[in-house]
Amino acid sequence: MTELVLQENGLSLAEISAQLGAASTSTGPSIPALGMNYDGENGPMGAFFLKTGQDQVYATEGVRFRAFSNHIQYQHWGDDNSLVNKSILIKNNREEARDQLGGLMCGMPTYEQSIQMSPEQKEKYKGIDRYRIVRGLVNYTGKT
Repeated sequence: MTELVLQENGLSLAEISAQLGAASTSTGPSIPALGMNYDGENGPMGAFFLKTGQDQVYATEGVRFRAFSNHIQYQHWGDDNSLVNKSILIKNNREEARDQLGGLMCGMPTYEQSIQMSPEQKEKYKGIDRYRIVRGLVNYTGKT
C-alpha cells in the first residue's frame, strides 16, 4: 500500500486530520460547521461564519473552502425528535447507503419512486431526511 503525501499551505497529513477532527479522542466530533447568515439580526447579511459553539466569526469576502470529502447521509428522526436510524456515510454515489439497522437509505424511496407516490404515501416517509456532508478546510479573515 502506498501512502498519499499531500501538502496544502504547509500542513502535514496529521495536521489536516487534526483540523478535520479525525485525530480527536473526545466522545463527539469537534468539527465546526460553515454556515451563511440569512438573518440580518445575527450579523452581516450574506456573510459566512463558523458555528463553533463560541462567538461567531464572520467574513463577507475572501472565503476559501477546500473540500476533502463529499458524502450523503440518511437520518430517520422519530416523533419526539430522537434519532431512530442513520446511514453510514457513503463515499460515492455507486455505493449503497447501508444504515445502522441493516437496511438501505433508512427505508427512503428513490427519487424516481417518490415522484410517483401520492401525498398520503409520502407521509409514511416523513422524518427521514437526506443530508449532503462536505468536509474540508476553510480559510478567511473574519471578525466577531
